[in-house]
Amino acid sequence: MEKLIIALDFDGTLCHGNLFPAIGKPRMWLINKAIEWRRRGHKVILWTCREDVLPTDYSPYWPVGNYLTDAVAWCKEFGLEFDAVNMNLSEV
Repeated sequence: MEKLIIALDFDGTLCHGNLFPAIGKPRMWLINKAIEWRRRGHKVILWTCREDVLPTDYSPYWPVGNYLTDAVAWCKEFGLEFDAVNMNLSEV
């Protein structure tokens, strides 16, 4: 079987709604499907516009926060881990 690379967005995809900076309710059918994809050897990437805003960063739009780190941790709470986050796989 051919191995796939699957990129998933966070807000409105893995979780319901676009509530940034808050996190919506989990879309469990998709989270479970992504876990299954990885179990079958496919690669899953989290591809999101979320990013951490550090105290040393200048952001006219968002206060300091661990927006990306929190999203990754939220997914991990449901058993979903990623082969890459906001980047291509090293082998590609």
